[in-house]
Amino acid sequence: MAFIMEKSLSDNSVYWESFYARYRFPSMKELGFSNVKRAELEIVGQPTILNGLRELINDFWAEYSAATPGAKRNPKYGVTGTESIEYVDGVLKVRAFQMDYATTVFSSDRRGEHYTYLLTESERNFLQNKLATLGVIGITQNHSGNYLIGTKAGTRITGGLKEPLPMGMIDPHKTPNGFDPFMSGLLNELNEETGLYLRDVEEIKPTHFSIGMSYGDFALISDVKLRPGAEEHVKISQEHTDATFMAPDEIRSLSRYVMNPVLVGSLTAKGVYE
Repeated sequence: MAFIMEKSLSDNSVYWESFYARYRFPSMKELGFSNVKRAELEIVGQPTILNGLRELINDFWAEYSAATPGAKRNPKYGVTGTESIEYVDGVLKVRAFQMDYATTVFSSDRRGEHYTYLLTESERNFLQNKLATLGVIGITQNHSGNYLIGTKAGTRITGGLKEPLPMGMIDPHKTPNGFDPFMSGLLNELNEETGLYLRDVEEIKPTHFSIGMSYGDFALISDVKLRPGAEEHVKISQEHTDATFMAPDEIRSLSRYVMNPVLVGSLTAKGVYE
């Protein structure tokens, strides 16, 4: 088997810290994006360098999917970091290209040393430092100021860790033409992971980005404020073993190693967790 089976971050503080160190969580202000009102998506052609990787990715996916039950080669949106985003009069203009989940996984450490050895230096640099998949993270609060946190199900890399709800990659086939890709993606994930709808939301405000280029993550972090009583309608999805509203003091009392590094980074950037 040439690729690397995913290690769990749970109960592995050294790996957790290594993973966390490869992320950053810049605010809209730090990136020069003030008063963001919406985002617009412009589909562009794939970077030429990906064309030469198609055969390797196909070989990798044949192995990975055989060893990873339920893995699906669904379409995703790829970007090349912050250079893919332009801010114009309150609008984030996102230049993205179509790719798939196989490319997302291959771009990370999970491809293993065998496939990494077969790459040229420029290909390794592109996958390690440039290529990322568009995603969304919602820091969801009820009217009492408590945060909606779920525990990831399963035994894969983040299994057993607490994470923000909702969180996930943007699915092109669920993003209507002309719609804000981040808003659409966030609401899709909110419904899939909690059973809540737009009618349950009072306000959504983008605040930060979660950028982990070496793991292929490029997600917009938004504050999601629920309407009074909406928490009564929260349902637990198959992706999580629980979904709980936690007070800030409860979160601060937790060890960082029981949480997804992205949750720690998001809340630290917002001054909630230290």
